[in-house]
Amino acid sequence: AVSNTVKVTKDHAKKLKIALSNSQAGTGELDQMIGKLFKDINTLDVQLNGQAVKNKVGEKNHKTISDRIGVAYLGNFLSTYGPTPTHEKSLNIASNELKELTQKLKIIVNEDIPEIESKLKEAGGPWVSGADL
Repeated sequence: AVSNTVKVTKDHAKKLKIALSNSQAGTGELDQMIGKLFKDINTLDVQLNGQAVKNKVGEKNHKTISDRIGVAYLGNFLSTYGPTPTHEKSLNIASNELKELTQKLKIIVNEDIPEIESKLKEAGGPWVSGADL
């Protein structure tokens, strides 16, 4: 659910940027807010999935939440022994990181985006799909 929400939020941010370029608003506060929104979403995406460019060429990435969950899952996939301390530690770290990421994502979705949508509407910007009517 979190991975999907990050993807949907990133897509929505792109729509907000297009709406801003089609509005009467000049450059300034809204540009900065949307820029910060992209930066924040990309940071969450990297924490969750790693850097896409590095993933494509097989370079090492920092350990991501997905990596840590994968270690716990694959290590127990056909095991009759059960999780090892390494598997448990990996899952605990992933769980804690996912909680932090989810809190940041909720702020973006419930506070940051509605604020940008409101200011964009005040500036005469077009409606963006996914925004309140």
